[in-house]
Amino acid sequence: MNAVIGKAGGRRGTTILLNENSNRLNPAMVSFNGAQRFVGEGAASIARSNYKNTIHSLKRLIGRKWSDPELQAEIPRLSFTVVEMPGDKVGVKVAYNDGEKTLCVEHMVAMLLCKLADVAAKASDGVAVADAVVAVPSWFTDAHRRAMKNACEIAGLHVLRLLNETTAAALAYGAFKSAKGLFDPQKPKHVMFVDMGHSGYSATVAAFVQGSLTVKACAYDHNLGGRDMDWAIVEHLAAEFTKKHGHDPLGNKKALLKLYQSAERGKKQLSPLGVPEVLITVECLMEDLDFTYTLTLEKYEELIAPLCARVAAPIQQVLQESGLAPDALDAVEIVGGATRVPAVKRAVAAALALPPTPPHYGLSATMNADEAVAEGATLQCAILSSRFKVKDFAVRDAVPYPVRLSWDPAAAAEAGAAAADADAAMEDGEDAAAEGDGVLLFQRNEETPKTRRVTFRRAEPFTVSAAYDASAQGLLPPGADLAIAAFRVDGPAAGGPARSVRVNVKHDLHGIVQVSSAQLMEAVEEATPAPAAAPEEEKKEGGEEGKASG
Repeated sequence: MNAVIGKAGGRRGTTILLNENSNRLNPAMVSFNGAQRFVGEGAASIARSNYKNTIHSLKRLIGRKWSDPELQAEIPRLSFTVVEMPGDKVGVKVAYNDGEKTLCVEHMVAMLLCKLADVAAKASDGVAVADAVVAVPSWFTDAHRRAMKNACEIAGLHVLRLLNETTAAALAYGAFKSAKGLFDPQKPKHVMFVDMGHSGYSATVAAFVQGSLTVKACAYDHNLGGRDMDWAIVEHLAAEFTKKHGHDPLGNKKALLKLYQSAERGKKQLSPLGVPEVLITVECLMEDLDFTYTLTLEKYEELIAPLCARVAAPIQQVLQESGLAPDALDAVEIVGGATRVPAVKRAVAAALALPPTPPHYGLSATMNADEAVAEGATLQCAILSSRFKVKDFAVRDAVPYPVRLSWDPAAAAEAGAAAADADAAMEDGEDAAAEGDGVLLFQRNEETPKTRRVTFRRAEPFTVSAAYDASAQGLLPPGADLAIAAFRVDGPAAGGPARSVRVNVKHDLHGIVQVSSAQLMEAVEEATPAPAAAPEEEKKEGGEEGKASG
């Protein structure tokens, strides 16, 4: 629900910027009122009175298809109107300037990004944003990332990288420690980052050596976050109100918004240790009826117990995929606002068999829960930008979902797939086994960015298709399309002789799969070297040459 803006520079290397209300957290909202548009703090101030035209939860909407089952489950929770657009796309219907407009989600996100860029410019004496890195959830698919990249282009941002949020947190953790020489050059230090924010949860294991970090594995539950705890409270409060007054506030958009805000406030008040209960009061919830309820800590933890039970699975998965036991971890860092909830901390500690000692239960909380991701993204921007000179620190992320390249059977691969360039840190000639009409090009948790090549022998233009491997079904969001994109290669002229065509497929810095280039290959015969002269002939020739020169 909030966005944080960082700026490279300052004594600590990064500075978190304040908005017009001197807040570091910027509400991720866009609101329309008459012919005016309000974004951020302005939208939040009128969200309750203008709830039908105030758009939020943009991270949950971008890159989705209308037919997505998760989107359909999301719609009843939203106070604004979501509609289907051509091509199975998602749009938002708003009242604007005495009429109705339907806007695509990418445009809404672009409006938010423009506002954040404006905040950054005002905090920099009017200097416009030159380069940017935008943090996105690790579970984002290729479609999500392309949509976010499109939104950045619409906003006019020069985005150097879409960086995974937990990778950003790892960078914020490790960059300064590396600068101080706190890591071993050879022996890696393994740290788990547990990130639970407003709407998603992830666990990542990163290995640190001097001058670099490598993400070993990442697992996620993208439907587990602070808002799900709010919803558990909302359902309970609604049931209590219905039992008392006979009216169901869940069917009233404005009443639902009021309950959401009260539930979130109650959750935050119960999070510090030693708070046994909180009084929740909602004026004029519906039908001119006020509502007051005392929520105890015991009842609250009972309500969120099913959510906390889901914390362990991603932790166990990431340990298994990284090949580490809990006692092999050097630290477990928690970030994200929802990790402030004691029940969440206890669930994480229990999954790792850590001592149940409050306040942090054996977990490390050395990073700012709200700002760590923004700090890491800011550092990555400084590293990648040509406008800054910083100490080298390599960031090697992990491929979230396995990717397969397929083609028409007539386009049989001549040499399978191999590593392509020095940037991929791979040796030439490392092949991936082609299986008939396809090859598993990028495996899960493999280092990225990376480029691989496939060589074909064709006499006409052809098409290759990238898709998630069938093994990704259990990892992808429900209903996600396995197909990523199809790429047409126009190199060989139709009707001509068959030519070798090398296709370079890249899993790039943004986590997007694309064909970066294709080359026509031509075999060149090497000239046969002349046989070496016999030693006696060499002496004779040398003697004759000596006489001639004398």
